[in-house]
Amino acid sequence: MKHLTAFCLVVALTSCAAHPNRTTKCPPAHFTYVGTESVDGLTYGRFQVTHNADQPLQLWVDERRRLNPRTARAEMRRTGEDAWRPYNVILEEITPGAIGLSIGQDEQQSVLFDGDGLFLPGASSAGANYSIVVQDAAGCEHRSATFIP
Repeated sequence: MKHLTAFCLVVALTSCAAHPNRTTKCPPAHFTYVGTESVDGLTYGRFQVTHNADQPLQLWVDERRRLNPRTARAEMRRTGEDAWRPYNVILEEITPGAIGLSIGQDEQQSVLFDGDGLFLPGASSAGANYSIVVQDAAGCEHRSATFIP
């Protein structure tokens, strides 16, 4: 009986530890598309990032301020639709180095995102709107303003 009680206690504690932290507050951050930029022969979308929370916003980027692919995704929706869907699903595992970019209250920074090819000439569709979703270091997701590349 003691073993069963100990086992149940371990399972309960493990499930609590694995459960996402519901006390994390996610203050809004604003991502605005401002154009494209070429880096190392690849085309990226450039986004201005601002927020006005008390705590700095932490994003995972590389040394050139490119968003870590595991923390950002591009989504699209047709004109007149409400639901967003993935722009392009890439199943390749990419593990670039990541450093934390800290953005203070009322500070403006820019980041780059490849958008899984969205920013290449001719890649966007007429009649569609686009947005990126970025996960910060605290696990909060932020959707950019709608844009057309």
